[in-house]
Amino acid sequence: MVLIEKFKDATIGFSGYARLLKAKSSGFGYIALVLLVVITVFGIRTTVEAKHRFADAAQSLAAGPDFALQNGEVKYTGAMPYRIDQGNGAFIIVDTTGQTTANVLKNAAPGSVLITKNTLYQVPASGPMQTIDLRQIPISVTKQDIMRAINSMWIVVAFSCLLVYAFQLGTKALDACILALVAMAYGSSRKRTVPFETGFKAGLYAMTISILIQWLWPAFTTFSWRGFFIWWGISIIYVIFGMRASFDSPEEGPEIPTM
Repeated sequence: MVLIEKFKDATIGFSGYARLLKAKSSGFGYIALVLLVVITVFGIRTTVEAKHRFADAAQSLAAGPDFALQNGEVKYTGAMPYRIDQGNGAFIIVDTTGQTTANVLKNAAPGSVLITKNTLYQVPASGPMQTIDLRQIPISVTKQDIMRAINSMWIVVAFSCLLVYAFQLGTKALDACILALVAMAYGSSRKRTVPFETGFKAGLYAMTISILIQWLWPAFTTFSWRGFFIWWGISIIYVIFGMRASFDSPEEGPEIPTM
């Protein structure tokens, strides 16, 4: 219930910031719980989607010809050259007969691959074409091995969400530091001295809506200019108006001295 009450104060209007900033809690535990909830929801959705995609990929692989990498040599039972278009201009070609050469990758899109009897050629995102001598790889892989690996890849997706959560805790602390400076600057414009700790706490609560949008809005990303301005714009608005509500409610808000 405490989390719900704090969530309401942090998101519904700005008057609740007077209570939030007066509370003894630092606000970091609150943002840790909010992140835990939203990344759990994101992780479940992403894991389920990934599990379906990997299952479809494994099913498509099962319907195709048999292949294997044994003793540094590719063995393929289907008609060659076998080509798979990846939809972004890149492609994969398998040809162990020798009739397809690395010239096919000239001017090819990044990610394009040619697999011959003993060599793998790949076009990287930048730089010259990469060549891998399969005879130098001391492993044997069959189609069944790859299918089993694909069917288990969803576990990697689920585990990665734990790493994302830990990383986000750190980055949100840095974001709160930036928002604390905004709160201090706003306080200075109002002839108030805002301690960094108070601004930091306000920043943690102010990013609640931004975090929800970041993780629950499909296709939203802070790596685009629009996403960047939306995230920071909402957070800054909540910091400023939350601090103003605290200034205007001295009986509830923290004691912030006048300059």
